[in-house]
Amino acid sequence: MSSARTTRKPASRSTSDRQRTAARRRPAKATRTSGSAGLPGWKELAGRKAGARSKPKPTAASPKTTLRLLMTLFVLGVCVTLFVGHVHATDAVYRDVQRLQQENLTLRLKHNQLRGAFDQATGPQVIHGKAARLGLQEGHAYGPTLIIE
Repeated sequence: MSSARTTRKPASRSTSDRQRTAARRRPAKATRTSGSAGLPGWKELAGRKAGARSKPKPTAASPKTTLRLLMTLFVLGVCVTLFVGHVHATDAVYRDVQRLQQENLTLRLKHNQLRGAFDQATGPQVIHGKAARLGLQEGHAYGPTLIIE
């Protein structure tokens, strides 16, 4: 810690202090010449009082501001990185979904083709022809009628 003391300005000044300060002020000097009649002077153009001092410009950024800027940049970098990773992951998932949809369509077509071949192999005309070659005769009796009470 530094041992230097800091002084504070009082919250409000008394009336006598104001009167003393007003007495010390000097009237502003007239800087106008005869050729500049009616035109504003430099002090009016500056837009500030004659005795007002401008605040000194900071020479280096405070550590608090620098830390806030670094943290903001870090968080922004993390967000951008997460967004880019999310876009790439979503693209990869989309490509997988398209591949699986194509595979599903191929398998459905193959299933329908095999079902058609099975239905042709086990259709009634094929079965009746094979049964006739085995010597079986076609009949209308399918067995006794069942009655459920």
